[in-house]
Amino acid sequence: MAIAFRSETDGRATGTCSVTTFTVTAPAGAVSGDIFVLIVNLEQSCCGAPSNCSTPTGWTRHFFASGYTTNTSAALYTCKYASGTTGLTFTVTESLNPTTVNWSWGCSAYSGCDQTTWNDATPTSSTNASSTNLTAASITTATANAMVLNLYAYNGTGTITDAASTTQRINRQNAAGSVYSAEELFAAAGATGTRVATIVGAKVSRGYSVALRPAASAGFNPGWAYGATKTIGGVF
Repeated sequence: MAIAFRSETDGRATGTCSVTTFTVTAPAGAVSGDIFVLIVNLEQSCCGAPSNCSTPTGWTRHFFASGYTTNTSAALYTCKYASGTTGLTFTVTESLNPTTVNWSWGCSAYSGCDQTTWNDATPTSSTNASSTNLTAASITTATANAMVLNLYAYNGTGTITDAASTTQRINRQNAAGSVYSAEELFAAAGATGTRVATIVGAKVSRGYSVALRPAASAGFNPGWAYGATKTIGGVF
């Protein structure tokens, strides 16, 4: 079964306290067994970067990059969706009571993923100095036809040009912090190489790469092929 993008949802919110929350809703049309991939950008007005972001039951947190740039953190999660789990709340612990906190997030849903081991490789991350390049590190897939997602959290806004051979899925922009993702299907297993999207205006960014494993195809039984006969218990 081939992996396919289902849909995405994204959001933006602000707060004013040291412990605050944001809620992720399921992308439209998601069904049980879809795999969700969530990228979050967390920013506060002063006093250091956010110090933590919770992991609700059922989600896997792959990275929490506290302080990837001044007063900003980023986090990456995956989850196998079960109907009725919309509205999951993530708790963000801010540092030293900032006057303003901001977060942007984007969540994409994919069908056709393996239901037990949906991560086909260990996710990779990179911290990128201020540049017009948004760089996601190479990831090494183990399975043919894996879907590789390149996800980014960065400061500021700007027009993005997707890396060659990738398809943009999320682009949630805000001056206090933005998120972006693009995908690419890899027919053969192995190292993908880095992927570099470009943005107008130099930005400090954090890049992530995640590989989703396709579900195993059902075996083919020629005895049930069109035009074939099948004997059961010796009687046709």
